[in-house]
Amino acid sequence: MRSSRSIILSVLVLLSGLGACGSDTDTRAIEYCIPLESGLELPVARVLLEYELFSSENRPTVADTNRFLVASESPITVVHGSEMEIGEVELAQTSLAVLDADSEEVVGRAIFWDVSALRMVLPPLGPGGESVRYDGILGGDLLRKHSVRLVYHGDTTCSLPWMDVGYAPPSIKFSSALPDSDGELGNDGYAVLDYKLAGGGTAMVDDRELQFGATRVAVGVCVEPDPYWPDDDSAMTVDCTDLEAHLEVLVPVTGVDAFGLIATGTQPLVITESFYESLSGQMGPGWPASGEIATTIDLPEGTVDAVRVDLSRIALVGDRYNNRGPCAELALRRRIDLALRFCPTRVPSDVAKRGASVLEVDTQRTTGADQVSLPTYRIADSTMMMSGLQAEVSTQIPGIDLLVGAALLRHFELWIDYPASRVVMRCMNWVDPVSTADATEDALGRPVLPCIHATAGETCCAGEAGRECRCEGSPCCQYYRWSAP
Repeated sequence: MRSSRSIILSVLVLLSGLGACGSDTDTRAIEYCIPLESGLELPVARVLLEYELFSSENRPTVADTNRFLVASESPITVVHGSEMEIGEVELAQTSLAVLDADSEEVVGRAIFWDVSALRMVLPPLGPGGESVRYDGILGGDLLRKHSVRLVYHGDTTCSLPWMDVGYAPPSIKFSSALPDSDGELGNDGYAVLDYKLAGGGTAMVDDRELQFGATRVAVGVCVEPDPYWPDDDSAMTVDCTDLEAHLEVLVPVTGVDAFGLIATGTQPLVITESFYESLSGQMGPGWPASGEIATTIDLPEGTVDAVRVDLSRIALVGDRYNNRGPCAELALRRRIDLALRFCPTRVPSDVAKRGASVLEVDTQRTTGADQVSLPTYRIADSTMMMSGLQAEVSTQIPGIDLLVGAALLRHFELWIDYPASRVVMRCMNWVDPVSTADATEDALGRPVLPCIHATAGETCCAGEAGRECRCEGSPCCQYYRWSAP
């Protein structure tokens, strides 16, 4: 999409290649977690449409509700038009409420008034053979009005004063703001990734010109860096006498830089054909280890050909040093971590700056029943979804190389803090260490804080003076905590 002038788009390009409608939707939300449907790979909310038509005398029932996919990658909210023809699209003014998914009581927990949505026939969405049909999509146009917290499974902090949930559900929360500073969030074990909201423009629908605001949340990504397992002491010997030079040898810059779109409603990772060519050229023969499997994926434009090429390792990386690049930032952060682990009294000057925030998923950290994968689908750059997305953001941010879907996001507690333009994340299995008074020493005399184990063998917790995080049996790793310089 070219945001400089109006364009007439088909419904499929409109859904996949435009920013959010710029209406002043009024919202009201109770700032508690709202349980989502359980047992699913993706966040599915229970939604009541035309909320203003109901009252205490005319109360809605569960039969009146709908299943909406929570999808930050969809620039506008969509309502399934069951009686429409495929290809038809119309504007719909409605109000909607997000409800407790598993409650028999239909009460709005987050309410959006005067919503400008698209009504169309929604096709099934998802990988071939696993696609699902939804009643609608809760898009970025509504999400961007809040700081949105999303937990894909097992939200143990979801406690509701009006009902006993009785289990740890997946959940969503709409807050007016996330007031904590970056440093305060770092002290609680969160990584903070700043971003520039991108996208937007104008479009003609039903002979009406609509202004579309920015909804695209994109962050730096390092794809397939070398493994980094500093807890395996036999794998690393650090020479503290010439530390900085030695660290550059121990931890070289590896992996391929990319720009990824946060896509809460997409299950796998999705990469473009052009990025795959760059990635495979740098990785060399024998990659990917999982091989290549021809398949399909159902997108808003329909079923498209795809190749499954699962990744082993990926890291979301903040950019604190003005275009150093995600993989170079990752290498610097790893060097800082090693210096603080092995040579705390002889650290290089960069250590004082603390480096960038990093959130990494490494599938090789787990074995047996706990083994996970990063399902990744390669699709052509020419698909309507990818070509429309690239055209929309091309003048604002680097081109989008991949969609960061639930395969990675599910390992984290995720905040998209739209008002402050930052993504805030923490490993789901991160737990606070016990008091420093309980610290012990390892074989090299380094202080180690024991962890409060939520589940034996699956814990990630802060270590030495809160500076590191030791991962045990978990693919998700924050082996350090971000803090302000």
